[in-house]
Amino acid sequence: MISQCVSTNALAGATEHIREVDALIHVVRCFEDPDIMHVTGDIDPVRDIEIVTTELVPADLETIKKRLEKISRDVKRADKHALLETQLLEKIQAHLNTGKPANTLGLPLAPEEKLIVRGFFLLTDKPTLFAANVKEGELAAADSHPQVVKVRAWTGLAGTPAVKAAGTIHTDFERGFIKAETVNWEDLVKEGSVGRTRETGHYRIEGRAAYTSLRAACFHTAAEISVILLAPAPQIPPSAAASC
Repeated sequence: MISQCVSTNALAGATEHIREVDALIHVVRCFEDPDIMHVTGDIDPVRDIEIVTTELVPADLETIKKRLEKISRDVKRADKHALLETQLLEKIQAHLNTGKPANTLGLPLAPEEKLIVRGFFLLTDKPTLFAANVKEGELAAADSHPQVVKVRAWTGLAGTPAVKAAGTIHTDFERGFIKAETVNWEDLVKEGSVGRTRETGHYRIEGRAAYTSLRAACFHTAAEISVILLAPAPQIPPSAAASC
């Protein structure tokens, strides 16, 4: 976790360790306690989020600067891939210079361009989950509150056979795999619940040879049931494939 109380030098070191992760979780303090001082003196979650974002933007600008310098010779040779990369870098750079994170740019991208941007490993372009840090006494007991659930997720590439994706959780899951109950995540969000997706025909049961695609999958094994959320599989651009 990166906090606004971290120094600039410490932040630079920390960002290098998290640059290649798939997503970020930002824990934000949302509780009052006179015995635990806040670095700014008062509690303001929105301000704290903005402060951390402000710290991450310069790190991404530095990444873009280094990448532009690295491919400058290829650009001079009119290399098509380098020219496309430079075009994307400059658009993101201009947006970051306004103080806004890369994931708010909303730039329409072709599949090849999305892969290129993903390869920049920009911190402000990563999916971010904001977790509210509240006092334990302010949380309802998980056993008695209908809105409190325990959640854990594993990531896998879309297109992975369901049985292999189950093995991401544990090798025993792959050996004992029976079936995968799947639903497209967009349908799940639209319908609001798993039960509703069953009623509307969006819920599917797939066997060992099934490909998971972009779905939330519930893997049934001889031992237990677990859930995994799958991300899109990267596509290799023709130019990269040709150089392999």
